[in-house]
Amino acid sequence: MSDVFIKLQSAAHAGAYGAGSRAEPTPAQIRAGNYAKGSFSMYGLRITIETPMFQPRRGKQDGKPWSITCMAHYGYVNGTKGADGDAVDVFVGPAPESRNVYVINQNAKGGAFDEHKVMLGFIDQDQARTAYLNSYEKGWAGLGSVAACTINQFKHWLKHGDLSQPLSPDLPNIPKDEALSMTDVFARWGADNLPVGQTVGALLYELRRADIDGLMFDSATMGDITQYLGDSGEMLDAMVIEYKQFERKAGQLLKVMQNSGGEVLPVGVEVSKPFKSKGTTQVAMLFGMSDGQSISVFFHNPDSTPNKLTPADELISWKWVQNKKDITAVVAPESGQDINPRIVARRIMALIQKNSAKFIKANEGKAARTAALDEQKALVKAKTGELTNLEAQILDLTARLEQKKAAPVAPVAAPVPVSVSSIILDDYADVAALGMATVLSVGSENVYFDKDGKQYMTKLLNTDDYEARVGEVVDLSGVVDPSAAPDVDESPAILQGPAGPVTVAKTKYVTTGEWGVSWASTHLATAASKAEGVAIAERVIASGADNIADMRAAAEPEVVPELKTETLNEVARRLVPEEFVSDIDPDGFTAIAADGYGIRLRPTAGGRMLSAYILKPGVSGQESMGSSTLENGIESAVGVALSTALTFIEKWRAEKAPGAGSEPVGEPAAEEDAGIIEAEGRENTVKTAKGTKVVTGFKVIEASKLIISHETDGTVNPEYPPEIQPRDRARTTSQAWVQKTARNLDPDSLGRTQRADSGAPIVGADRVVESGNGRAMAIREAYRIGQADEYREWLLENAEYFSVDPAKINRMKAPVLIRVRKTDVNRVEFAVESNQDDKLAMTATEKARSDAKRLDSAMLAKLADGDLNSAANRDFVAAFLQSLGDAEAAQYLTTDGKPTSGLISRLQAALFAGAYADDRLLEMTADQAKPEIANIVSALNSAAPDFMRAKEQDRIGGEQVGEQVTDAVELSLNQEAVNAIIGATNVLRQAKEAGMGLDEFLRQGDMFGGTDPAVAAMALFISANNRSAKRMGTAFKAMAQFVESENVRKQTAGLFGDEPASFTDIVSAANRKLEQEFGEGVFAIDQTDMFSPQPAAVSEPRQEAPSEEDALQEAKSYLDNIIGGTTDLGRPNDVLKELERIYAAYGEDQLSGLFVDASNAFRDYALKATAGAF
Repeated sequence: MSDVFIKLQSAAHAGAYGAGSRAEPTPAQIRAGNYAKGSFSMYGLRITIETPMFQPRRGKQDGKPWSITCMAHYGYVNGTKGADGDAVDVFVGPAPESRNVYVINQNAKGGAFDEHKVMLGFIDQDQARTAYLNSYEKGWAGLGSVAACTINQFKHWLKHGDLSQPLSPDLPNIPKDEALSMTDVFARWGADNLPVGQTVGALLYELRRADIDGLMFDSATMGDITQYLGDSGEMLDAMVIEYKQFERKAGQLLKVMQNSGGEVLPVGVEVSKPFKSKGTTQVAMLFGMSDGQSISVFFHNPDSTPNKLTPADELISWKWVQNKKDITAVVAPESGQDINPRIVARRIMALIQKNSAKFIKANEGKAARTAALDEQKALVKAKTGELTNLEAQILDLTARLEQKKAAPVAPVAAPVPVSVSSIILDDYADVAALGMATVLSVGSENVYFDKDGKQYMTKLLNTDDYEARVGEVVDLSGVVDPSAAPDVDESPAILQGPAGPVTVAKTKYVTTGEWGVSWASTHLATAASKAEGVAIAERVIASGADNIADMRAAAEPEVVPELKTETLNEVARRLVPEEFVSDIDPDGFTAIAADGYGIRLRPTAGGRMLSAYILKPGVSGQESMGSSTLENGIESAVGVALSTALTFIEKWRAEKAPGAGSEPVGEPAAEEDAGIIEAEGRENTVKTAKGTKVVTGFKVIEASKLIISHETDGTVNPEYPPEIQPRDRARTTSQAWVQKTARNLDPDSLGRTQRADSGAPIVGADRVVESGNGRAMAIREAYRIGQADEYREWLLENAEYFSVDPAKINRMKAPVLIRVRKTDVNRVEFAVESNQDDKLAMTATEKARSDAKRLDSAMLAKLADGDLNSAANRDFVAAFLQSLGDAEAAQYLTTDGKPTSGLISRLQAALFAGAYADDRLLEMTADQAKPEIANIVSALNSAAPDFMRAKEQDRIGGEQVGEQVTDAVELSLNQEAVNAIIGATNVLRQAKEAGMGLDEFLRQGDMFGGTDPAVAAMALFISANNRSAKRMGTAFKAMAQFVESENVRKQTAGLFGDEPASFTDIVSAANRKLEQEFGEGVFAIDQTDMFSPQPAAVSEPRQEAPSEEDALQEAKSYLDNIIGGTTDLGRPNDVLKELERIYAAYGEDQLSGLFVDASNAFRDYALKATAGAF
């Protein structure tokens, strides 16, 4: 079932006449068209459905009401105006994937044209005509001529045709499909050879958007030109060339294009021989580009023929084609006026240059795909030959079979005569006493045996069991009276075994009986045949493979499992708990069942004997579970009988055992789907927002067996891996969403979709929900509050569609449809991608944590420095943008392709979350306009990759030496360093908020009893160096690098190795690096009494004069803040002094352009501030 069909059905029944509608519109509403309708999109057309299929359509004609049942969905195409002044009417059939369109020219009573009725979604014209006629009364004479066209031709007619007139069946004014490349995009060019009012990129985007056939990415050849590219287009005369000058003019135009090009240049030009198209003589120039693109220019002469074209004849240009896309109206829209070819050449080269990257990407691997497709075509041809040969063999075998049936039948020997003096056996014990006896004959009710020359007859046995055994010796010693079995409870049996309580479930014959085997055989045979022959190409296309290896893998035949038919003995054995089966007693429970009660449960090869042994009183084979035959009835009754017997045994043992009744019977063991699970239904390929394809398979599972991230009240599930839940489901908003969804569960939205962030939850083989935790929580909650009945019914109704067992759904307490992931993926990345567009938006913290998982080592290697806006970090920003996927990344680019401030903020948050995992650092970015804060942020950024690598080493080290470390270790080395830096930045913020100097704040301590000495030392260092991002970054990176190397060393150290490094060691490593870079002891982190209970009083840290590099950066930040409006300009004299200082130092050199912008911004502020005084 296609997604378009699902959308069509949903739209059809969303309106007032839909299946679920409660209120029918009034006559006045019908006349005005003012009632609820559903809409959907089909091939780019927005269609509104007024009346669903099989619903009555009503109206009035000549004052009399009429009503007719629609045999297709009936509505109209939005944005159109038909012959009657209303939108064009349309019938939509059951095959919306069909690209065939049939336009019916409907006639009025007198035979004149009335209006069009469009038939979409029909396989052929006969089907469309039948649906149309059946939607009107009998004898309807309104059917006029029918015009058949493609969807592209239909859309062209809607836009450009005369809808007030009949559409002729020969489509005289509608181009062929391949010729429908004439663009609807128009441009007006300025004197600078750029489009007016838009960029070249925007113009090219419009061309690509209108290019549904991908002609912009398919380079043209001379064969394409003479075959069909010259078939259509408007005659926009632009250049006039004599035929004898054609070669020379082509060379001149080539040079003009080369002079106008950039990175992509024309490499040659080819001139065609004169050819005829649309009755007109034409000649074309074909320019090839260095990246594989092409430009074709078509010239025509309406007064000559190709053979009679003379050198003096003039040729007039009329069409320009980029690759296979007509761009005439784009580059030469002047409607017939002469145009300088140099101007057109420049316009074309601008489009060529802009289209280059997309063109190259679209054509990557094209040759390989073409070769693979040719290979598959050859394979299809070979398989078709094999299929023809097999069909011939089938015909031959069929003929032989018919010949054999027609042959005379050999006489059948008469049955052994039965003596009239047979001994009648009316007691089961007498029958069993015969032991080994020969079956003489079988009547409609009696079975006759021979024993030692005497004949016996009995009505106690099932005649079906012995019809095929006439003449054989059978063992009757096992025959027992079924009524001898005691009457016991029929509830599912709980048998207490060596490993604990075991539940023996009832069996359903649909999976083991003849009907079930037949059903499975049919479906497996269908799968087997489809895996062969002509279906190979279909599988390759469906796989979406883009390289030869994947295509070959997709072409491999499907492995069809061997069909195994269970015997009755195997069915019975399968129902026995494993702990009761042994080599000595393979039936496991024979001795237990017979103990003191004479019950025999020994399965035998004879199914009818099995029936006699275990069927409880009052239940015959024919009555068991509604089966129509005795054989199926016995198979289906096996589970009931064993369950009954084992229930009785357990009760008897409980009563006879010492202290019976003192201990409760254990709960049933939940064995089904309790461990590793596999998909059991049809496959469903989904895509994440980034475009990652993942194959899943449907399965039904008990809700309690799913491992969901949270309980409905927000409680975290300790069994759920926290790294794959990017959302905080403990939030109040999340809980409210789950409650609301549970009360209004929409089953149709919880099934098959092509998106990973919607539909049935996606689960790993370990039952952990990877995508759709919220949906899984809502379904589980719906069962709890009694709102899941509709969902359960929907599961049963669609069980065949999902290829899941309805019997399994019926026996479950809270069945949930899930998709089990089959494709191997990085589940953390998959969880992040799958939740990029879920139903509940992430908070900033959630998004930062989720984004941090994108920052892999390859991406972090591109981070050049701490300023994310710098040109050096352009590759790093681009890599992060690419990780988001095209759909999400689009919102983070300006019209000229530059990253927005929102992207930088998001990337900044991801860096902090990945390296430092502290939400408080995000608050600092709000004050980043201040130089000291900007320097701290820059320093933290530059050290972030090192801290993230160190964190990874922490996890690796923890796994390898986890058994060797003591429980007393509270923090890893890396977290100690991170905590100190984070704490230091917070101390600075707190001191500022308290209006104190840092030394005073540290002396007083905070309200909880003082500041950690390590934090205090870091705070003093940051305070003293907040004018130098370079010095802080050097220290932070040195700390992280020491942690990383220490963790590597720690992995190889034993329990009795060196003492682990302390935070003092980390700071010492940072100080060594600072001394190496800036001189001994000048900027060191003070370690005096670092781990004493209270920090010693400290003097006010000395503010060092900024280095030349830092001073330049500080001046640049000041000017940027003035331009951005974030600087306080309330004291203009101070601002002027600072501007004068900056100008004297850098205004005529490094910051000249920035200084002009800043001074203009200050001037504008001053004018506004003083405007009221004049």
